[in-house]
Amino acid sequence: MNKYHVKKSLGFSLIEVMIALVILGIGLLGLAKIQGITFLNSAESRMQTHALNFAQEKIEQLRNYGNISVYRAYASNAIGTDLVGSNSTFSRNWVVTACANAVGCKKISVTVVWTGIDGTNYDIQLTSQIAGLEPARSGIVIASTQ
Repeated sequence: MNKYHVKKSLGFSLIEVMIALVILGIGLLGLAKIQGITFLNSAESRMQTHALNFAQEKIEQLRNYGNISVYRAYASNAIGTDLVGSNSTFSRNWVVTACANAVGCKKISVTVVWTGIDGTNYDIQLTSQIAGLEPARSGIVIASTQ
């Protein structure tokens, strides 16, 4: 009876190790690329959030007038601009106009413009309306008894 001796492999050959390293390297490069894209998208999202907050801040600032004379001082075409920002420069522009169909109403449009990390210019616009009410009287409820 002929016995064939099969030599058992006790480790990996050099070719198997090289193939495993190439596959692992390709996987790690793909993971690094995904990490970079995620970082850039996170930065852009943060910039959009800042821009939205700056626009909302201006609307609230114009909405919080102390008395009706300040409200009336808002011209029918008041235009303003300023620079605000963190990590980037945001240009904030606003326009106050009279409402088309309502008396005693002002329409506010705030636009914030900034340059993104990729060099592209972005903008965001918020629009709101302000009623021309005396702030001291706006919270009073008049109850009638019959």
